[in-house]
Amino acid sequence: MRRVIVDQIDLANLVPGGTDTCIADILARGDLDDPVVVGITNDPSVRLGRMTDREFRGRSVKFIPVARFSRDRTARRVRVPDSLKLILGAVRFRREIPRESVIWQVHRIEVGFAALLLFRPTRLVQFVHNAAAGLSGDNSDSAWKGLGRVYSKLESFVGKRANGIVVFNQGDGERLSSLFGRVMSARTWYDESVFYPREAQVLAGPAGLGMGPLVLWVGRLEAQKDPELAIEVLASLIKRNKDARLVIAGDGSLLPQIKSRAVELGVLDAVEFAGRLSRMDVADRMRTSDCLLMTSHYEGSPRVLVEAGACGLPVIATAEADPDHVISDGTNGFVGDRNPFALAELVEKAKLFCSSYDCVEAASERSADRVISSILAVGVDDESAS
Repeated sequence: MRRVIVDQIDLANLVPGGTDTCIADILARGDLDDPVVVGITNDPSVRLGRMTDREFRGRSVKFIPVARFSRDRTARRVRVPDSLKLILGAVRFRREIPRESVIWQVHRIEVGFAALLLFRPTRLVQFVHNAAAGLSGDNSDSAWKGLGRVYSKLESFVGKRANGIVVFNQGDGERLSSLFGRVMSARTWYDESVFYPREAQVLAGPAGLGMGPLVLWVGRLEAQKDPELAIEVLASLIKRNKDARLVIAGDGSLLPQIKSRAVELGVLDAVEFAGRLSRMDVADRMRTSDCLLMTSHYEGSPRVLVEAGACGLPVIATAEADPDHVISDGTNGFVGDRNPFALAELVEKAKLFCSSYDCVEAASERSADRVISSILAVGVDDESAS
C-alpha cells in the first residue's frame, strides 16, 4: 500500500537525529511505492498545499508542505507547538492529502489523534519516539510538560484504533503492548554508509591515558538533554587532566545559559560550540573523539548512542540516556548516575578499557538494512506487530 508520512519535517532542511533521521532513512532505505510526505517548509517561495515531486537521496518522493515556520526555537517569541501548526495546515489542505487505500504513518500522538478524528485514513501506524512519562515530566522541553493525563487520554484513543504502533522505548513498548496489542517494540538504527570507524580504529585496543580526553556531546540544547551537566563533567575532567576538551554539537534555547555556566566554572576555553552539524559531520567528529557523553533526563531509543558505537566510539551515559540497555560496562562504554565527578571518572575509564572493535561489534545488529524492513511491516496486516 502507498504510505503517507505526516510530520513537521522539512525535506529541504532536516534536523539531525531523532524523528527527522527516522523518516529520512525510511524514505531512502525502505521498500516504498510512491511515498507521500506531508510536512512543513520555511521557504517563502514554496507554495503551501501543492503536491510536488522531490528528489530525496536518489528517490522520488511526493511532498505536500501544509505549514510555513522555522523549527529554530531560539527564533520564537511565542511558542506554539509545531504539531498544532502541522495539524491546522493539514486540515486546511485536507483535499490534497491521499486517504483511500494508503497507510498513514505519524510520529506524534497528537497527530495520530487528529488523523483518526478528522481524516479517518484507511490504515494508521503510530510511531512513538519518547517515553510518555519523560514527555510530561518536570525535565521535559515538550509542550506536553505537566499534561500527563491529557497525553494518556490521547494515547488511549489512538492505541485502541491504530492498525499498528511502533515504539522506540522498551518500557513503553511493554506497557502499550499489554494495553493494546499490535505493538512493535523497536530500536533505532544507524546508517552504515555514514557511521563507520576509521580502518585503524577497528584493530585498535583501548587508547590508554596520555593526552587529555576529547569528549563529544551531541543533541538539542534543551532541558531534556541536560547539556549543563556536560559542562560540569568537563570541569571535573580538567581537575584531573588539564588537556581535557569538550565539543558540543547542537543548538537550542539553552545555549546562552550553557556558555554562562562554562564561564562560571572557568572552562570556556576548553569547549568548542560546534553548532548544528550534518550527519556526515557528526560521524567525522565521532571518528576523531575519545568518547561520547550523553546526559539526558529521558530518551526513547537514542540513535546517537548506536551511531557512536558504529564509529568505534565508547559512550558514557546517564542511566536515563540508555533505556535500551545498549551499553555493557567496560565493553562499549559505561553507565553512571548524574554526578559529574562520577561521570568524569567513567570518561577516563573508557579511554583505558573500551576498544573500538568492541564498540563496533556491540552496534552491528542495529544497521539500517536489518531494522527498517521489519518496521515497515507493522500495520500492513492484522498480524504484523508483536
